[in-house]
Amino acid sequence: MGAATAGGRRGERLVLDTSVLVPRDLRRLLLTLADLGAFTPVISPGIVGEWRHRTCLDGAAALAEMEAVHARLLARWPGAEIMPREEDLRVLSLPDPADVHVLAAALAAGAAGILTANLRDFPTRTLARHGLLRHAPDPWLASVLAEDPARMAAALDAVFALRGAALPARLRRLGLRRLARALQTGGGAGSGNEGSAQKSRQ
Repeated sequence: MGAATAGGRRGERLVLDTSVLVPRDLRRLLLTLADLGAFTPVISPGIVGEWRHRTCLDGAAALAEMEAVHARLLARWPGAEIMPREEDLRVLSLPDPADVHVLAAALAAGAAGILTANLRDFPTRTLARHGLLRHAPDPWLASVLAEDPARMAAALDAVFALRGAALPARLRRLGLRRLARALQTGGGAGSGNEGSAQKSRQ
């Protein structure tokens, strides 16, 4: 399964793993939805470090953009960057020990779950023992569309500004096949008429 459960309470705190921050369009869509109130993002120094390291591989311009997005994120949500507790870093366990800091940040933040494309290293049963949900981006976004079509329409228009078949086609290229399918079967977004979000600069 792509996620432990779909959807969630509006405004709940969700940790953004590095795997959903690095892809530019996915990051923009998630942060635009956060700005529209769909959830409250949580990051940590460890996540930011990984994000920065991976972005460095794409050159100076990409790194400058990453730093600007990080700064805007902290300005918009001043409590978003959480320092994990040292005790949690020592005792928590995941298949990849290098990911423990993400779980520790979620617990320190009192988050409801973790948004990650790295499903193998965040087993749902392990997270459930700590009261956390694992959300893969595609099914989670599809659930937001189902629960609040107007909010998703505003976010999609702000990020992509595409009409008709062009939007689902773009989403499929990003690996968001479930979201694209929901749009094509009348999920409720994509008309471009709902919301008045400005073009996303995230």
